[in-house]
Amino acid sequence: MKRKLIIFVIICCILLMWTSYIGGGRLPIRIYIIASYSTTNICSRPQIEGFLNKLGKYEKMADIHYIIRINYLNCRKISAEELNMEIKLLQINISKFHPDYIVCFDDVAFESVGLRLANIYPVLASGINMPLQQYKKKYPNANYDNIYVVEEHIRLNKLFKMLRESLYPDLLYKVYVARSAARIRNKTESIVLTQLIEELNEEKIQYQIVTVSDVQQLKNINNQIPKGALVLIAILQFPGMSAEETIKQISSNLRKQILVGFNPYFCKIGFSICTSVSFYEMGELLADFLIKLSKNEVSKHNVRGPVYIVINVQQLNRLGLTQLLDKNKYINGISPNTERDTFLYE
Repeated sequence: MKRKLIIFVIICCILLMWTSYIGGGRLPIRIYIIASYSTTNICSRPQIEGFLNKLGKYEKMADIHYIIRINYLNCRKISAEELNMEIKLLQINISKFHPDYIVCFDDVAFESVGLRLANIYPVLASGINMPLQQYKKKYPNANYDNIYVVEEHIRLNKLFKMLRESLYPDLLYKVYVARSAARIRNKTESIVLTQLIEELNEEKIQYQIVTVSDVQQLKNINNQIPKGALVLIAILQFPGMSAEETIKQISSNLRKQILVGFNPYFCKIGFSICTSVSFYEMGELLADFLIKLSKNEVSKHNVRGPVYIVINVQQLNRLGLTQLLDKNKYINGISPNTERDTFLYE
């Protein structure tokens, strides 16, 4: 009897020392992250970096400990059947991991995993293009009291304000929206396209839609779109090409038009203007959600990511559009390189 008591005391001491070591006497917070795309994706990567860096700073300050597992669905590079198999396996792994929080980056992870698990775990999601209200209509049975999202919205009003003030007014009557054919359009592109059209209609701006399915069609359409037209690119990826290769092809084939994209990376490879959320800051906002929830503080269920405009100075100079380069008015951020070929407009 005495021996059993001694063993019990030793086990309790070991457990006490373990919990004290990993989190100041508190159990670690277990987080399972699901990213829609690959490890190098230009949308997911900065969001995850912002999220982890913010948590890392809080971890040191608050003397707590996180156990984090990350799974990349790589949904743009695998078939629908492969994705479904991956999701089934993922749900088993999540159950074995016993997370305190599920964290999703971008719509595919949120829709295919997060919404299904919100009845069991708190779910936090960033980079959500489709507004949460629309998800509620589409999936009314999900537990939205357990869901917290950072929404990603294009919000073209800031771009249009800048163009009206800085360029000739008739530019906004030469607007084209480039989209993929329906058979190859993916979920994210469909959501972006819907947002684009809604905002153009709200601004009462005339526009034409052009459909581009491959590089050859891109070359042909280049001859149909007039020089100096504003082209809003909703295309994310051509079949058989990576997203980066697709954007490079668009940039090189539509060099006479003012190309508008929705990721700051696009400007680095030739687009004229990008109106974008700050992906890194969206990740930080998501970390704020988790920190508040872990402290049992009341948190909003959805916020919108901050939006800024990136201007490719070299491209606009080449097009003769120096009106947009009023640095005192539009530029309060600078390029990551010394040549200052791109600028931010908050």
